[in-house]
Amino acid sequence: MRPYALLLSALCCNENVQAYSNFISNPDSHYPPSCVGSPNLLDFANKKKFFEGELALISLRNMATGESPIGAETHNAHLAAFRVPCADSNRSMVLFEFNRVEGSDPRLFKAPLVQARTADDTEHWMSLARETNTWQVGIEPWASPQNFYTGACDWGCYDVDTIFVLDEGAPEGENPWQSSGLSVADYNGSFKVVFTGGDNSELVIDVPSSEEMFDSSPPFPLSGRLSGNWVVAGAADQGFLISVSELVGDDAGGPEDHLQSPLLMFLSWYTYDAEGNLLWLTGAAQFEQGATHVSVPIELVTNGEFLGTKVADRKVVGNVTLTGNNCNDLGFEYDLNDIALGSGTKRLKRLFSLETAGYTCRDLEARIEEFAK
Repeated sequence: MRPYALLLSALCCNENVQAYSNFISNPDSHYPPSCVGSPNLLDFANKKKFFEGELALISLRNMATGESPIGAETHNAHLAAFRVPCADSNRSMVLFEFNRVEGSDPRLFKAPLVQARTADDTEHWMSLARETNTWQVGIEPWASPQNFYTGACDWGCYDVDTIFVLDEGAPEGENPWQSSGLSVADYNGSFKVVFTGGDNSELVIDVPSSEEMFDSSPPFPLSGRLSGNWVVAGAADQGFLISVSELVGDDAGGPEDHLQSPLLMFLSWYTYDAEGNLLWLTGAAQFEQGATHVSVPIELVTNGEFLGTKVADRKVVGNVTLTGNNCNDLGFEYDLNDIALGSGTKRLKRLFSLETAGYTCRDLEARIEEFAK
């Protein structure tokens, strides 16, 4: 199959990408959208702590009933700060984790105001997001000082034991989807984070650079951002259609379960047998969010009917393992000895460096740099 034929098949068939609420990823994201394979921020084994202390937060004690708050008070919460490395060089995410201090019993807390201060003392409004790449979904990006200090809780109220990613934001009264003006280089370099506490105090935290904290990048997580068309370098007129999907329907659980639900890898392999005849192989396998590789049993599809209702014959004839290297590079191990095609290890390259619309893999600056090469 010609490369352009693979491209056309993607445009008509490649709908099943990871179905989070952040389908349109933030084009101003300071970290690659593919930095982690899951929006769940609770379990990042590679994170490194760079700060630990306390911050006064506004607590809301009557929210257990769902009623509007009639009053608020401040309490100290334990705050820890981390960077989580991305597979891309000198890229990482900044996380903040808030936990209740022993002896305190707030039911909910108001997310604090937060700004990033760069080396030239310019301050940029930021937000604390519960999920990655969310375009301000489910967060408080630009709390008004009036609501913040009175404890109003129209949005942005959370359990105390909560972790956030430092993300885009804008001050109250401005377009909430406006870029903060903080660059990717600034976010991944050394800068300061300024929290405004519930008692109007400021806590200034020095954030070390990605390069300073991490010597090497972690393995690349598999996600819907790898869906698309892939080819083996040097192999003419053949390739793969790969889709990574989130389960829906009866297997998906409730609306919040997408944070932990398994993903489904599907691939179609268009190639040739030992005699040069067209060969269609397919496979599918579930895997956990954040996984960096998946093993897929391979089926040979034969004896179908053109535009008919007959179900084709399928037979398991081997296995492949896909490993994430970066946005445009997958490791590929195959074993097709059952059909006399042997076994081996190859590298898959994304066709034309194409990224699925709405599911960009790299951050904007990296994409511009790639395009300029």
